[in-house]
Amino acid sequence: MRELGSDSIICFPPLAKILTIQKTGGNIVKEITRINHIGLRVKDLDISRKFYEKLGFVFLVGPVGPEPVAIMEHPSGVNINFILNADKGCKENILMDISVKHTGYTHIALEVTNVISASTAVKALGIKILTKWNMKALSSFL
Repeated sequence: MRELGSDSIICFPPLAKILTIQKTGGNIVKEITRINHIGLRVKDLDISRKFYEKLGFVFLVGPVGPEPVAIMEHPSGVNINFILNADKGCKENILMDISVKHTGYTHIALEVTNVISASTAVKALGIKILTKWNMKALSSFL
């Protein structure tokens, strides 16, 4: 895990707060260097941990804190914080599984060096690939 100073992590609320900082002369925009971590609310740490371990993530700590939170990190530096207070009775992801489209984070995109090799490895782990993208069609966005 990277050593972080006390002012190294900034967790942003809605975009309106960021825009307020910009309008008041704050220099936060030029200070951002990368995404530090992704927060995922989960129902079951064991299930989530086993899935991400298959992808090479290493368990670092948790549950800790008032939420509580558990943290995993990939050797590439991608860091995931599992927020462990999801409603265990909820069977649907309200951001993805219902017809009403709520605002919020919907996915994480992990960049790989070789999509064919990565797909083969993921399938070998027993992980079902739900969607395939035509990368040539998306190349204008990359």
